[in-house]
Amino acid sequence: MNIPAELFTSNIVAIQILSNFLNGSIPVDIERAQNLNYLNLAENHLSGVLPSTLGNLSNLKTIILHSNKLKGNIPPSICNLTSLEFLHLSNNTFEGRIPQCLGNFSKSLQVLHLKENRLHGPIPSMFMVGWSLDSLNLNTNQFEGTLPRSLENCRQLQVLDVGNNKIKDVFPFWMETLLELSPCLEV
Repeated sequence: MNIPAELFTSNIVAIQILSNFLNGSIPVDIERAQNLNYLNLAENHLSGVLPSTLGNLSNLKTIILHSNKLKGNIPPSICNLTSLEFLHLSNNTFEGRIPQCLGNFSKSLQVLHLKENRLHGPIPSMFMVGWSLDSLNLNTNQFEGTLPRSLENCRQLQVLDVGNNKIKDVFPFWMETLLELSPCLEV
């Protein structure tokens, strides 16, 4: 079953259709849902790329699209969503680099989960002073280099998972300043 384009009207504020075997792509008509603030289409069989029109939904606060078959780059238009608080795109086949412009969300973005994709390159140094980020999960990608020192600006960070990448770094001394970071033991 594909997502019906008729679903996207200006009256709709939330869409949650998870684990329903939806297939096809996310329609570009999604931009008609101008009042949409919550989108959860996780655990389906959606494929194709994220439509750039998603960036026209200025009220969107939550995007949960994990565990689908989405691919391509994360579109830079996602950075137009200045109220975005929760972005969960894990377990897809996104590739390319994390858009540097995600740093524009310093006051709103609390959760950024991009694990189990094909993202690569260095983790961008995009974490500005005052970031309200609580959880950052970049596990199982192809990130390389070192952890950006700008992560120390995420004073509320509780979860940081960068395992299963190509990061070559010693444990950064500056991480001791992240007082909310939960210790975790991997066995």
